[in-house]
Amino acid sequence: METLLTMSKQYSQHEYAQNKILKRSENTMVTYKRYHNQIAKMIDSIGDFKISRYDLNKNIKHELKYVHYADAVKKYLLSFSNKSAVNYMRYIKSVLKYADESGIKCSYKHFNMVELDNPVKTIPTNIYKKLNKLALDEAKDNDGALLYLLLSITGARIKDIEGITNDNFTTSSIHYCPSKTNSACITVPISRTVSRLLTRKIEENKKDSLMSKEQSKKVFPRHDRNSLYYVFKKWINSLNIKGEVVKDKVSADGTRSHEVIDIKDFIRPHKVRSTFISEMLMNGVDEATVKSFSGHSKNSVAFNSYVAVNEKHRRQKHADFMKKIF
Repeated sequence: METLLTMSKQYSQHEYAQNKILKRSENTMVTYKRYHNQIAKMIDSIGDFKISRYDLNKNIKHELKYVHYADAVKKYLLSFSNKSAVNYMRYIKSVLKYADESGIKCSYKHFNMVELDNPVKTIPTNIYKKLNKLALDEAKDNDGALLYLLLSITGARIKDIEGITNDNFTTSSIHYCPSKTNSACITVPISRTVSRLLTRKIEENKKDSLMSKEQSKKVFPRHDRNSLYYVFKKWINSLNIKGEVVKDKVSADGTRSHEVIDIKDFIRPHKVRSTFISEMLMNGVDEATVKSFSGHSKNSVAFNSYVAVNEKHRRQKHADFMKKIF
């Protein structure tokens, strides 16, 4: 009979092997081992859990065992920060999903910490739309605007945009291979307008006599990731946009506090990626398609953060709809 510990070891080894085949970064591969080691420490404290093969719909007694163990896990995780607690709980849920997909019928629906979750904070939709319009208007003459535009329409990491050349795009799409995970390469549709902006930028680069032939093929030949971040922030800070974001801080015991952040300080390259993913989910794009654009793996712990936010959005939409019809 499998236990949570043995299944966690199998899952972490499986993910490590898969990540190695896909040549993902060492940090990504080590994450699963770190999660497993932490779960092993937890099991030393609260005991292991036997994963039984049974029909959940016909055996309430077994279902209650999952409920009680999930409660014990939540109690143990109260000593952790909220972010760590939520991530470890998501890892356990992923382990149980892996067990279920491996043929061991088990329950994982009770392993949630939604009530303690600190959802992924994204750029407010109205600001996001305004930024997209401004970027499209100014991208012709401003590298920061063009950079923002590429981040917004692809959901790519800034490191991936750094390497974009004229070989990576056509009149209808951008194609790149994620540098962080080295997972399957990604193709994202783009408009002809964006394609023309990229082509124009490449043509301008070719006119620079100080650039080599290889350099001139890049959209941003003079920048690495750090200088691109500066270019991005310089453009954001130049804009006439106002607003604040209230960031919730939640400890693992449920204690909440708030921090008010100016919108310009809040907007960073990775926030554009987070917003891209969340906006697609909230506008009905299916998870498989979103993952194909974002590069998240099938059992990605990070992607579950966005799904949790989307689920809350869907519940709110349903509640608003019910108020209208009753």
